[in-house]
Amino acid sequence: MLIAFLFWYRGLAQGRHSGGRAVTAPPAFFGLLISALVLHESIGWPIFIVNIGVILCVAIARRFASK
Repeated sequence: MLIAFLFWYRGLAQGRHSGGRAVTAPPAFFGLLISALVLHESIGWPIFIVNIGVILCVAIARRFASK
């Protein structure tokens, strides 16, 4: 997960983004994906469902956030 955080924050530092809109959830998903691909970790249905729930919560929060 550390590697995912490094790449994520490096990309945020290089890209143009408005302050306060950085979402810190994607590095966790990237860490999960990397662990599944590189370390052959198994991703069970409960983990998959929780990740989908987090994505939905972030999408809903962004939609209703004041601009």
